[in-house]
Formats: sequence, C-alpha cells, structure tokens
Amino acid sequence: MGYIDLFEGVLRGGAGALCIVLIAQILAPRPLTWAAAYGALFLLGAGIYSVAALPAIVPILGVWLVPLKSVGIASPAFFWLFVRALHNDEYRFSWADLLAPAALTGLYLLCMPFPELKGYTMWVNLTLVTALMVHTIYIVRCCLSDDLVDSRRHVARTMSWLIPLIALAIFAVELVEITAEALKPEGAPTWMRASAAIGMLLVGVFLMTS
Repeated sequence: MGYIDLFEGVLRGGAGALCIVLIAQILAPRPLTWAAAYGALFLLGAGIYSVAALPAIVPILGVWLVPLKSVGIASPAFFWLFVRALHNDEYRFSWADLLAPAALTGLYLLCMPFPELKGYTMWVNLTLVTALMVHTIYIVRCCLSDDLVDSRRHVARTMSWLIPLIALAIFAVELVEITAEALKPEGAPTWMRASAAIGMLLVGVFLMTS
C-alpha cells in the first residue's frame, strides 16, 4: 500500500467516523421526525460509501458489499428527502417518496446479473443524482426567500452554500466510480480517489460545524 492509498484510507475513515457522530446528533432530539430519519439514512449511506469504496476493504466485506453499497448508492435520494421534509411543515410520508432511493439502488442491483450494463447504469445514476441535487437546491432557495420561520431560514442560509459542496462531493464520488469502471482492471487513479475522499471529509467537517 502506497502513501497515497494510506492517505485515502485515513480520509475515508475520518469521513465515515464523522457520519457516525452526526447520526447520533441528528437522532438525539425527540420526538423523532421524518427529516431526522431521512438525514440519518443519508449519513449512514454516505458513511458506508466512504469506507466501502476503498479497494482494500472490498475483499474483506465479501457478500456484505452488495447490501452495504445498496444503502450507500441511495444516499443522495435520502438527502433530497431530508431537505424536502425539513422545509415542509405539512410533510407526510408517502410510499412514492421511496421511488427515488429505490431507483438508484435498483440501477446498482441491475448490474449484478447484467454486468455489461454497468457503464450505462452509472451514467443514468449520475443523471438522476444531478436532477435530485438541482431540485434540492431549488427547495432551499425557495425556503430562503419565502419561509417566515427564523430557525429554518438560518438552516436555509447554511444549506444554500453547503448543498453545492455536498453535490460536488457526490459528483466527485460518482465520477471516480465511472472512471474506475472505464479503466478496468487498473481502476481510477489514486490521486482521483484521494481527491474525492478529501471532498467527503470536508463535507463531514462542514456538517459538524454548521
């Protein structure tokens, strides 16, 4: 293992640890809300994805890799649901809300029996994630200008700059995955993986301090 590989491992491990701490914080207040539940699922998926994407961890996870990555793949959709629930006092759970995370996970699972489709499904996945992030930014922008609740306006101001950072980190991770698939068997360059890991760690730090 080279120094850059070790550096990437430390960064991804740090991002995963921050996600665990944030999950504890977001689930602590009572009563538990849908926004908190979705936020915890997003952080869980992000933490899993941070660690499970490490080349050295993949063979260790064995059969657990597929279910764990299934949760990680859906994390952008859970973030979208988190923002929706956070900025809507009248939000009520609907089974239709699960279509977005199910679609992202389904694209990943589709590659299990049909590996030749992986290159195509990854681009479709990136397109769906982009659409979700764009709608998320739209929700926050609308809340910032229209919401009369001071506490939520403060959250919206924070989210207005934090969401683009989260989106950028998500795009970086997705592009690393696409590059790794295109450059098999060598995979994505280590510097590219390390850059994505830095982005994930920075997002975790910003979430912790916001």
